[in-house]
Amino acid sequence: MKLTVKRWIADKAQVEAKIYNYFFNVIYVNGYYADVENDTVTFADVEVIRETEKAINISVSCGAIDGKIGAWKMWVPKSQIIV
Repeated sequence: MKLTVKRWIADKAQVEAKIYNYFFNVIYVNGYYADVENDTVTFADVEVIRETEKAINISVSCGAIDGKIGAWKMWVPKSQIIV
């Protein structure tokens, strides 16, 4: 499933994931990984692990860029998800 979130949440998670050599699979818009007009990022393949009242725990697929297949788990506040 695809999931669109605000850009700052994706940037923050990518900084941490990059330390471990994980790069998120995202859908590019006009050559950029973020939709600049709406300030959003769309993850290409996401699996919902757990959901609470205020946030969801997701597993974002990685490896399309560098070939290191894996997934990165993170919490995303529901207020930062674009429907």
